[in-house]
Amino acid sequence: GVSPSILPRSGGHRSMVRSNIFQVVEKRSRGSMTQHSYTAELHAHHSLIKRLQLHRVLDEHQGCVNRLAWNESGSRLASVSDDCNCLIWDAAQGKVAHTIATGHTRNIFGVAFLPETGDRSLVTGAMDC
Repeated sequence: GVSPSILPRSGGHRSMVRSNIFQVVEKRSRGSMTQHSYTAELHAHHSLIKRLQLHRVLDEHQGCVNRLAWNESGSRLASVSDDCNCLIWDAAQGKVAHTIATGHTRNIFGVAFLPETGDRSLVTGAMDC
């Protein structure tokens, strides 16, 4: 999540001050923030998070879901679970488009669409690796 900035106040006390999204952009433009930090803070910025709401429940795995990954266009969502399967969801329909029996024998904790493969290749990582 986003870590609010801790700024000293007079008298040596500290208070939590949340930056607004424009301050984050300004920090990056001044070069006082790495690209990685900038991306991470924007993705989890409180002004965006507070607008999130439940759109749909995707209930197909037989174990707890450990990781999700979107493809580049946002049309597919990969989910991996303790059931050792990788499911590829059609985001618009909210239905499983493909089920991949990964061959993993332990909980899967990582999944990603590989770039430059047209969403035809994924990588998974599990506790059995």
